[in-house]
Amino acid sequence: MMKQVSILVLCIMLMSSAFSQQRALTGTVLDATTNDPISGVTVRVQGSTKATSTDEAGKFSIEVPAGSLTLTFSTLGYSSLEKTVSAQENNLTIKLTSSSNAIEDVVVTALGIERKAKSLTYSTQVVKGEDLTRVKDANPMNNLTGKVSGVQINRSNSGIGGSVNIVLRGFKSGRSNQPLYVIDGLPITNTSGSGSEGAFGGDTDRGDVLSTLNADDIASINVLKGASASALYGSQGANGAIMITTKKGAAGNMKIDISSGLTADQAYYLPKLQYRYKQTTADSEESWGEKGTFNDHVDGFYDTGTTYINSVSLSGGSDRMQNYFSYANTSNKGILPTNTFKQHSATVRNTSNFFDSKLIFDGSLMYSNQDIHNRPSSGLYFNALSGLYMFPRGLDFNKYKTYEY
Repeated sequence: MMKQVSILVLCIMLMSSAFSQQRALTGTVLDATTNDPISGVTVRVQGSTKATSTDEAGKFSIEVPAGSLTLTFSTLGYSSLEKTVSAQENNLTIKLTSSSNAIEDVVVTALGIERKAKSLTYSTQVVKGEDLTRVKDANPMNNLTGKVSGVQINRSNSGIGGSVNIVLRGFKSGRSNQPLYVIDGLPITNTSGSGSEGAFGGDTDRGDVLSTLNADDIASINVLKGASASALYGSQGANGAIMITTKKGAAGNMKIDISSGLTADQAYYLPKLQYRYKQTTADSEESWGEKGTFNDHVDGFYDTGTTYINSVSLSGGSDRMQNYFSYANTSNKGILPTNTFKQHSATVRNTSNFFDSKLIFDGSLMYSNQDIHNRPSSGLYFNALSGLYMFPRGLDFNKYKTYEY
């Protein structure tokens, strides 16, 4: 019994000794020119797998072995820096110098090939992910409006979550002129939902694949304009291509990003309608009957639409494996009564390196679920506005104000 107790005490002493050889090292990383803090800088201990990254204030904290060691500081747009830290230093101030080889100079072209922007013989334009989320839309492609030259973006009239028609450098044929969409190197078939046909209308637009993406998951969008830019995709890229690169985990401590947005919508203007003549006859759909004064049932029909988009993401990992997870929730109440839109989306991505980065695995899974009630439609029969504007004057509109489709 005494021997077992002695061994236990010895183990505890050895563990205490091991822990005492670790120390906490903190610091701040700044821009050498502006002295502004730099977030997302990878701080790595040379000769080990320990790493972390700086927060929004440029600060970091990492457990390191006792004694002198060497740290490596690296991030996109700045020159990497190696710093030898003595055993007495516990708080550092690091200044990084901007690099001429910034990420803006390199773009991802067809088939995921990276090229310097100045070396390309065709037109391309990159939009960063943060530019897509300043004012969020349920369909991230709508956020490209006004950010890319030579691009025509036509919104659907079916409200939030509807499909988007994009044309690069004008119409080229009497058939589909939409570009090829590529997500993380994988071309997708962005089939739009059934739309209304003719004046009488048909089925409503049910959105497309792009309307199910979470805008906060997008790292950047590169627009390849023209057939020469997307020639590697063959006939699929005849109308150009839109390359969507999503976010993935980075080595370092676990990082949590939370984003929340609220937008409000109102009807911009209403048509001028007459309320001086009542229904022509008892069974008539027209209103050219007796003269009088009748209620304006259009005024007050539209609601103030609200859209809440909330998302949370977690990312982190080691040098060999990085993980990324995100969840987003969209809740919308349209300007038309009874019109609602709800969406839940989740993304899981894993990047792993094997055999000293000779084999790289990069896989992701995206899930999205939409629940739409009374989505607006065009045409005559399936459009609630036709009945609203043409409703015979003098009748009680409140009996028909709540509609179902």
